Amino acid sequence: MPATAGAIPPLLWDEMTLRNWLVAILVAVAAALFAFATLAPRQTPTPDNVAYVAMASGKPAQAPFCFRILVPFVAGLLPLPPLAALRVITCVCMAGVYLCGLYLCNKEGVNIAASLPALLLLYCSRPNLFNYYNPYLTDAAGWLIIFVLCIAFVKGWYSSFIAVATIGALVRESALFPCAAWLLNQRTRRLAALLLIPAIMFLLPRLMVHAQQGYSDYILSEATARPNFSPKQVLYGLFMSWGGLWILAGYGITRCSKELWAVAAALACGAVAGSIVITAGDYERMLGVLAPVILVACGKALQVARRVFPLGFGAILCCAPLQFLLGSPHVLFEEGHAYRVGLVLSTSLTTGVAIGLVLVLHRSGRH
Repeated sequence: MPATAGAIPPLLWDEMTLRNWLVAILVAVAAALFAFATLAPRQTPTPDNVAYVAMASGKPAQAPFCFRILVPFVAGLLPLPPLAALRVITCVCMAGVYLCGLYLCNKEGVNIAASLPALLLLYCSRPNLFNYYNPYLTDAAGWLIIFVLCIAFVKGWYSSFIAVATIGALVRESALFPCAAWLLNQRTRRLAALLLIPAIMFLLPRLMVHAQQGYSDYILSEATARPNFSPKQVLYGLFMSWGGLWILAGYGITRCSKELWAVAAALACGAVAGSIVITAGDYERMLGVLAPVILVACGKALQVARRVFPLGFGAILCCAPLQFLLGSPHVLFEEGHAYRVGLVLSTSLTTGVAIGLVLVLHRSGRH
């Protein structure tokens, strides 16, 4: 049957399903392996990765790391040294993130011609690159859990959502952020009591695992130890995290489903809560939990841009390599000020192009 005028191109999974699944898997695996091979991991130990390496070796760790037991447990089962095992888990989880991201885009009506470029922009962002810079953490597994929960919520797979959230409670606290979407959606509000299951799983390690400092004491100490809170630092983190993708996502989110809106609100609240608790001012990392919403919303914007303003569509994609080359935290820490200036300039360029693109799309009147 011939396509009607203005019809959306075939979606990723609609035709030749098996082949397209294989293509998506290859893209996801290749992307993760490329970053794994080209981005040097952090060499300087941090309290986080020291704790997870110790846990993978069967040794105790301090709060809150000792409560995030699943990833170090799996790392300890692998026939690899702890550092190598944690890094392999990160690579596998990031491949899963990209595959889930493509699937989520499809379920939100983003076609292949827009979902792959949106994934490229996400891939070159600093929150994504951080997972490869310090691959000895539980962040990548936390991202994968959040992406899977977003899919389950959008699709209405509520039993699967509860199961994954229950597992995710043993990975990171951020795995529970999407649960708040249930309270924002009329369809799931009456089922919210089921969230007690992942909540109990979240509490069990904090009640049973012995630590020098209790979880409530940790939260209180972290939240009150912020005398040097700086609005300037917050704004810098906002700008340097997603940069121009904030602009694209702001346009594209208006075209997303109400389910994704609920997830976006839940993840935003979680990001704010995480930023309040973390005293390191690591706002770029905390904002990484918004990755599923950023990806889909940017895909929506790019889908319109590809039809309405191909030049702008190409221009925003041309900024991606600079973001990848200059956005690696390893490059910035190792090479110093010149690279940081380059990153700021490239992020400013991406933001400027995104603003121009969205203005053209808005004026075109095609919403």
